[in-house]
Amino acid sequence: MVFLLSRGIKRSPRSLAMIAVLIIAMRMVDLLWMLGPAFHHRKWIVMDVVALIGFGGLWLWLFTWQLGKRSLIPINDPQCGGHIQPGSRLLKLLMERACGLRLEIV
Repeated sequence: MVFLLSRGIKRSPRSLAMIAVLIIAMRMVDLLWMLGPAFHHRKWIVMDVVALIGFGGLWLWLFTWQLGKRSLIPINDPQCGGHIQPGSRLLKLLMERACGLRLEIV
């Protein structure tokens, strides 16, 4: 958690992803450390990893599916002060930067 005090790490998506994976892995090690002595066989460790990958994959699929249904840019938001409207130059600029495409406004 001390890693997140650095501004440079928080600005890099790759670094944040690595820290998230490290936190999840350490949480699994913590759970295994606490629950391991209560069990004498090792088959349950494999099932825990499979369950983590299965439920994590299901969650990630549902998240991206729902994200694809919604606009990531707040069009017609009253707090934007009317700057982002359909067909506006600011919307064009945001879309070009987000997608890397050149758009023509007609």
